[in-house]
Amino acid sequence: MTEYLMRRCALTLAGLKCASLFTFPFTDADQLFSCVGDMNTLLNGKGVYVIVLRQQGCKALVYVYRKSRLAEDLAQRGVGEYLRAAGYEDGSVAGCLDRLRNRFEEYEKTGFPHEIGLFLGYPLYDVEGFCAHCGKNHLLCGYWKAYRNVEAAREIFRRYKACEAAYRRQFAQGKSIAQLVVAM
Repeated sequence: MTEYLMRRCALTLAGLKCASLFTFPFTDADQLFSCVGDMNTLLNGKGVYVIVLRQQGCKALVYVYRKSRLAEDLAQRGVGEYLRAAGYEDGSVAGCLDRLRNRFEEYEKTGFPHEIGLFLGYPLYDVEGFCAHCGKNHLLCGYWKAYRNVEAAREIFRRYKACEAAYRRQFAQGKSIAQLVVAM
């Protein structure tokens, strides 16, 4: 799981994003949850948490987040109202994550709960734009589809790309995930 975290979650480990998401293949559910437990033991002290949002067959959707950053992002103007309209009654981080898990179960056969973007640090206006345009007509596509503030998104994408490259380089040079995680 360490390599997946390094490849898919460098931005969260560096503290640039509130969270990251990746699909993790596994052969044994006990082993999956053992890996998640090991990662939490290693990372929780630095403010990073790992949970499984959904299991489907031999794949798990793993969510890696910084609780404090996620709380800040969910508290941004308009986000709470948007989430309440989608059935998120408990605005706490734990309550929202529980509801998000349930939303994945609800969408198992029909798609993906698009509010996930808010749990990944995407701007509310871009999540709304994605939903309004069914993922089309975006002005910029990078780490997410941007529908407004293209220059700001372009600068964020540039910073994200540089961070990921630096983390890949440092990991290849032998730095451990514990050494690369920024404590917050």
